[in-house]
Amino acid sequence: MKLLNSERKAPYPTVQAVLREIAGALGTKSYLSQNVARKLDDSCAKKVDIHVGEFENLKELTILTPVRDVFDDELAARMELYLNAVFERYLAWIVEHPLDGVSVCEASELFSLTGYFEDLLTGSFLEKDSFGQKLCLPDEMILTLIDEKSSSEMINLLGSKEAKDRVRLWVSGEERPSFKYVRKLDQIAYESDVSDAEWLRYKWGIIASRFIMSFQPNIKFGYITQKHSDTFKFFYEQVSTQYLKARTYVSAILHEFRSKGESCKTHKDRERIERLLGLLKVELDRANPQLDVLYVFHQLNARHLVLAGELELANEQYKLAFEKSLYRAHSNSQIQIVIQEALLVASYQAKPDQVFLKRLKSTAILLGLDYLPAKTEEKGKYKLEVLSSNEVAAYRSEFARMFPQEWAYPSVEYPKYASQVGWLFQALDSVSEPQLNKKKIKNGCEGMLQRTTTPLIEAATKNDVALVQKLLDSGASVNVVSEVGDSPLLMALTQLDFVEPTSSIDDRLFDLLSAQKHSDSVLNQRTTRKMLTPLFAAVDTGNPDVVKKVISMSPGVEIDLKAGLDFISPLYHAMSLLKLVKDPNWFEGKINNITEEAIHRLKPMMAGFTSTSNSEELGKLLRGEGLSERQKKFMNKMSEYNFNSFLDKKPSPAKIRHIARILIRKGADVDLDHRVHGMKYTPLMLAAEMDEVKLFRTMIENGGCWDKTYTVPAKVISKKKAIDCLDIAINFKSTSVITYIKEHLM
Repeated sequence: MKLLNSERKAPYPTVQAVLREIAGALGTKSYLSQNVARKLDDSCAKKVDIHVGEFENLKELTILTPVRDVFDDELAARMELYLNAVFERYLAWIVEHPLDGVSVCEASELFSLTGYFEDLLTGSFLEKDSFGQKLCLPDEMILTLIDEKSSSEMINLLGSKEAKDRVRLWVSGEERPSFKYVRKLDQIAYESDVSDAEWLRYKWGIIASRFIMSFQPNIKFGYITQKHSDTFKFFYEQVSTQYLKARTYVSAILHEFRSKGESCKTHKDRERIERLLGLLKVELDRANPQLDVLYVFHQLNARHLVLAGELELANEQYKLAFEKSLYRAHSNSQIQIVIQEALLVASYQAKPDQVFLKRLKSTAILLGLDYLPAKTEEKGKYKLEVLSSNEVAAYRSEFARMFPQEWAYPSVEYPKYASQVGWLFQALDSVSEPQLNKKKIKNGCEGMLQRTTTPLIEAATKNDVALVQKLLDSGASVNVVSEVGDSPLLMALTQLDFVEPTSSIDDRLFDLLSAQKHSDSVLNQRTTRKMLTPLFAAVDTGNPDVVKKVISMSPGVEIDLKAGLDFISPLYHAMSLLKLVKDPNWFEGKINNITEEAIHRLKPMMAGFTSTSNSEELGKLLRGEGLSERQKKFMNKMSEYNFNSFLDKKPSPAKIRHIARILIRKGADVDLDHRVHGMKYTPLMLAAEMDEVKLFRTMIENGGCWDKTYTVPAKVISKKKAIDCLDIAINFKSTSVITYIKEHLM
C-alpha cells in the first residue's frame, strides 16, 4: 500500500494518504483529471497537516463526484458516509493507540502484521446498517467479479471478444478494471432487456470488487477487533520501556507546573524547570532522530517560555510540538493540550500568527476536537473559514485567564492589549452633552471593555427617538458603524425583534432612520458578535412591511447574504421562524435542549465570558449545571419570562409566510445550502418538512429543485442515504406536499 511508504514523516499515515489509498482502490483518483490526482499526491508528499477545506474538496473531487457522475446520488451518499466513518474511526484509533517513539518502519511492520488498514477499509465498506444493508453494497448488490455466477452473466452480456477477455482478466486479478471503461460497459454489450438499474448493479459490483480485491486479494474479509487493539498496545508497551528515564523527567516537570500552577513563582522555580528541561533534552537527544520524540520537550519548553514571558519563542516551540505530535501522539495529554495552549499563545503575539492559528483550528476540526464555525465560507474565497469573527480576540482574553501575570516567573510582564470581548458595562449617561458633537465615542466603562461607536448608534441603542432626531438634524451620519459593525438602522430594527424579550416593539425609530439614505456597505454590514445584518434583523421583526422597506432602501441589498449565529440566509431564517410561530413549544424546547452544535455556534456571542477552546464549560453554563437551587430558580423564571414574552409578541404564521414570499419574489435562492444539524438543508426542504404546500409551490415556480438530494447524517436512521424533498415530506408526514409532488412534479 502506498500509504505505508517509508518516506512518510510519522508512524501513522496522514488522512490524505488514506484518502489516496481509497481513491486508488476505487479507480476514481484521476477520473476527473490528472490535475486533481496531482493535487492529492502533492498533499500527501508535501504536508502533514492539511486544511480541512482542502481535505473536503479532495474527497469530493477524487471520490464523490466520480461516483455520482457514473452511478447515482444514493451510492455517492453511501460513499460519503463511508469516508466519514473511516476517518472518524481512524483518528479515534490514533488517540487510543499512540505510536510515539516508534519508527516509521516499525509502524509499517505493525500495520502489515495486523492487517489494520485492510480490515478498517474493507470492514467499514461492507458494514451492515440497522436495515441489514451493507453500507456500500445496498439492496443485496453483489461483488460482480468475486461472485462466479454474476461474473459469468456479465461476460455473456458483452458483445466483443476483447471486452469478454478483459473482464476475465479482472476476475482473475491479473488486471484492475478502469473506472472509465466500466462506465461504458453497457454501451459495448449485446442488445438485451437488461434495465439501467441492473446495469448499475453490475457496474458498481465491478468497482466494489476492485476495491475489495485491492486490499484483500484472497477475499478474506475482516473487521477491526479487540485483537488489533491488544497487538498495538502490547507492541507500544515493549517500545516505551526504552524511554523510562525521559518519562521520569517529564513527570517531574509536569509536577512542578501543577504544584506551582496557580501561585506566584520564584527564581528557584524557574531554575528548577530549566534544569529538568535540560536533562530531558539530553535524554531525548540520545534517541534516533527519525523517531522525533523531541515533541514532548518542545511542548513543555513552550509552557516554560510562556511563564518566562518569551511569547515569540514559545510560539515557535508550540509549532514544533504541534508538527511532531501529529500522527504520532494524539492523546488527551498531548496534541489536544498543544492545540489548546498554542491557540492562546499564537493569538497573544503582538501580531497574531494567523497562519498558525488556522493550521491549529483546521487540525482541531479535522481531528474531531472542534466544530466548523457556522460561517464557513466567504464570498470569493476558496477555502472554508475555520475561525469565527472574534475568535482571536477571545483567545487573547482567555490567555490572560490561563496565564495570569501574577503566576508567571518573577519580573515577567506580558503585553497589555485592549479587551475586545466580554462584559460591556455602560454608564447611565453614556451619551452626555459634551459627546454629542463627537464623531466617535467610547462605549463602556473606563478600565474595562470599551468599544468605539457613535453618539447616533448609542442613542438608537437606547431607543431615544428625540435624541436621534436631534443628532440627525445636526448632521450625524447613518453610514458610520461601530467597532463591532452595529449601525443606527440595525439598532432600530432590534427594537422590533419579537423573539427578544427586552425589545420595545416601537417602530418610531425605524421609521425615522429608514427614511435616511444608506450606503450599500451599511445595508450589508454583518456584526461581529451576533453576526446580524439589517435584512436579517428585519426578518426578526415578523413584519412584512419592515422587510419590504429594508429591501427597497437600495438595489444593492444582498437578498441571500447569510447571517446570524447559524449563518443562514434571510429566507431560511424566515422559514425557521415560521416553524417557531406555528409551534411555540418548539421555542421552549430549543431553550431547554441545547445541542453541541448550538453551543459551538454561540461561541462568537459568548466570547470573553467563557473558554473559547472549551465547549464543555459553555455547555454547562447554558444548561445551568453547577448552579445553586436559588440560581436554578432564577434561571427557570427567566426562561418562563422569555417564553411568555415570545407568546405575547409573536406574529401570525401568515405574516411570516408573507415575508418568505417577499424574499422569494426578490430572487432569494430557495435551494441555497445551509449546514444545519450535521447535514445540508435548504429553504425548500424546510417548506417540505413543515407541509407548507403553498410556499413549496411558490419556491418550485421560482426555480426550486425538489429532487436535489443530500446525504443524511450517520446518526439518522434512514434506509435511503440520499434524500430529497419527497423523502423529507414522507418522513414528516407532510401530506399536502407529498400529494403536490406526486401529482404535479413526477
